[in-house]
Parts: sequence; C-alpha cells; structure tokens
Amino acid sequence: MEVRTTGVPVIGEKELRRAAEILRRYKQGRQNLERRIIADEDWWKLRQWQQFFPGDCFDYDYHYMWDHLRDPAHMAMNRVLFDDMKSMHKLHMTGMVSCQNQRVFLPSGFGM
Repeated sequence: MEVRTTGVPVIGEKELRRAAEILRRYKQGRQNLERRIIADEDWWKLRQWQQFFPGDCFDYDYHYMWDHLRDPAHMAMNRVLFDDMKSMHKLHMTGMVSCQNQRVFLPSGFGM
C-alpha cells in the first residue's frame, strides 16, 4: 500500500480487488447461513405439525413453475424432481401434488 507524503495510506487497485473478494465471500457465507436457518426452521415446523397431526403428509410443490424456461430440455429440473421424490420418505411424507403449467409437457412428459 502506498503512503502519501502526508502519512495517509492510499487505497490502490490491489487493495480494492482484495476488499471486493472479501465482500463477495462474506455475502456468499451470509446467504448460505440464511438458507440453512430457513431450512432448519422449515424442518422444525414440519416436525411440529407431524407431532400434532399423525395422518398422511404430502408436498404441494411447483417444480415446473418457472425453471422450465431456463432448462428447455428439462434435464436439470427432472433431476431435481427425481431427487425430491426419492428423499420424501426421509421427511415422513407420503405423496406429492404437483402444481405446474401444462405447457411444460414438451419435449418430454416426465414431469407430468
């Protein structure tokens, strides 16, 4: 870091890049923490509900609400849907209701 003749340090490009990287990592860490907190709260709410109501529990989800616009072949969305369905038993859920747009049937009807 440069120092002016007055003794005040000069913030250069190198220091700005380093600070920007630190800020990026901080924001990413904060976002990850917020996601984990929300997921933990959702898990707790589900467990509380299941203790109160021991009947069937299912998921009402929107897998194909918007993501099919970013994934025209539906390959990534199909993987997410498959993984979600495969892990439902871990949440003690017995089924799923899928709310989706009919226009996402092509190129495959896997999600339907």
